[in-house]
Amino acid sequence: MEKHLEAIAKSYDRHFIEYGNENALSYDNLPDYIINNPDYPHKEQENKSDWEDTRRRKLIDYLAPAKNMNFIHLGCNLSLRFKGYDKWPSTYFGVDISKETIQYLYKYVAENNLSIGSLHCGSVQRTPGISN
Repeated sequence: MEKHLEAIAKSYDRHFIEYGNENALSYDNLPDYIINNPDYPHKEQENKSDWEDTRRRKLIDYLAPAKNMNFIHLGCNLSLRFKGYDKWPSTYFGVDISKETIQYLYKYVAENNLSIGSLHCGSVQRTPGISN
C-alpha cells in the first residue's frame, strides 16, 4: 500500500511540475489511453457544458456552508483556487497526497491573504483526526 500511495503522489507531483500549476487542470494534450476511452466523449461534453457549474451549485445548496462550519476537502487538488472554495464562508481544510499541490496552495493562500484552517500533505487514509 505504501508503494502505491508513493507512486500516486509522485505522479501528481510530476504532472504538476511538468504542466505547471496554471495548467494542472487542463484537458489539453491528454494521453491516448484517456482520449481513446469509450467514456471520454461523454466527459468531454460535460466539460463543455455548464454541468460542472450546476453540480457545484447543487453541492453548495446541499452543504449550506456557513461562517462557523468547517469544510474538510479530502483529495483537494487545486480546488481551493479553481473551484471557488476560497470564497465559501466556512473554514477550509485541505488534504492532498501531492506535496507540490500543497506547496502551491500555501503560496496561493499567502499571496491572496486568505484565511483558511490548514492544508495537509498526505494520504486520505492517514488524515490527522480521522480514525481508521
